[in-house]
Amino acid sequence: MPTRPAKPINLTFVKGPAMLPEPLPQYADLIEKIRPLCHDEYYKFVFHYDDKHYRTRVEMAGFQGEMKVLDAGCGYGQWAVALAQYNDHIVEIDLSKSMVRISQMYAAEQ
Repeated sequence: MPTRPAKPINLTFVKGPAMLPEPLPQYADLIEKIRPLCHDEYYKFVFHYDDKHYRTRVEMAGFQGEMKVLDAGCGYGQWAVALAQYNDHIVEIDLSKSMVRISQMYAAEQ
């Protein structure tokens, strides 16, 4: 049976301050430190959620009790910190050296 070509997906992204939630006040000091390293304002979305949000997601996924976990594309480090609560060793990598540095800064404050 011949296969049909996939239909293109049209996505529209709207950039602007109204699209991003405000980060939680508890991250204000960290955000001041990392802002010069950030290439966009995605940190506002990431730090709109507290640590419990990420830990709950790790629990829901059942991603616990592993000896080693690779966080590929570690970004701001929120997932690595949550994963570290439930697993023995977390290895973080990211294409952006700035993101690895931000992740290290985030983990140091937890």
